Amino acid sequence: MLAALSYAFDQGMTYEVEKLKDTIHRYVALRMFHHNPHTNSSLSIDYFKYRSEEIYRSWISLSRDERLQKFLTLGDLVKLYVYMVPYKWWAQLVGEYHWEFMEDIQHAHDRILGKPEENFTEVFNDYFRRTRLGIHPWMENTVRPLTSETAPEDPLARPAPLRLNTPVIQPPIPMSDTSDSPERVIRHIRRETAISPPVDAPIDI
Repeated sequence: MLAALSYAFDQGMTYEVEKLKDTIHRYVALRMFHHNPHTNSSLSIDYFKYRSEEIYRSWISLSRDERLQKFLTLGDLVKLYVYMVPYKWWAQLVGEYHWEFMEDIQHAHDRILGKPEENFTEVFNDYFRRTRLGIHPWMENTVRPLTSETAPEDPLARPAPLRLNTPVIQPPIPMSDTSDSPERVIRHIRRETAISPPVDAPIDI
């Protein structure tokens, strides 16, 4: 994706640049943070080899093309490495990496207050906010939190019941054990009965 973004910059493809930026942010939040590596999970060393190499190669790409750093910085990748790859695996994974990258992740790790697992959720939230998922364009100017001026006067007020001419699922009907049919006694068949309410009957949902 970073290579595609670099190509889009070369070609002046403004629309594609914005789309790739959003795609990268969503990949980080939804794919890279899919697992919490600090829990008692079954993630193997192979998983962390892949994640380590992925982040390091991205760091190299950003180092070579500063235009990419408009959307994802070198510091972002260092932070991702610290939180996505447990410290216990570093000695086996970073031996052939650039010295500057190794120095940066070590300094970032040393500056953490506490342990990475204690701040993992906070870091995820930071990257998830960049995706803007759930924020539609039409919501930006219309959605605002309720204040004392905009809140309803009656906090207990409820909207009027909706009138729907749709079936209502009634609770299952219990079968009696005194039935004359042995098969019905053994199987205890329970049925659900759909009853259509009168047109004028309100349904409170």
